[in-house]
Amino acid sequence: MERERLSAGDLVDGRWRVVGWLGSGEMGDVYEVRGESNLETVALKLFRPQYSRMAHIWSSFEQACQSVAQLGLEQLVKVTEFGRDS
Repeated sequence: MERERLSAGDLVDGRWRVVGWLGSGEMGDVYEVRGESNLETVALKLFRPQYSRMAHIWSSFEQACQSVAQLGLEQLVKVTEFGRDS
């Protein structure tokens, strides 16, 4: 089952307003979103439902996020947070 693509103006997690769709890959979609309270613009990756339920995939993604966040290199994307919705 595929998740319906988000549209500009949709609110995600009660705090991120979708600006637009940036692209898709095998595992999910990436959106440009803006924080409702801080107006920060960031990229948001949403996994397709079938991948988000696979523990080994989530574990690998979580480890990659932690590693990139610790590096803090200018050439890499800045990871500010990651998590799962229930």
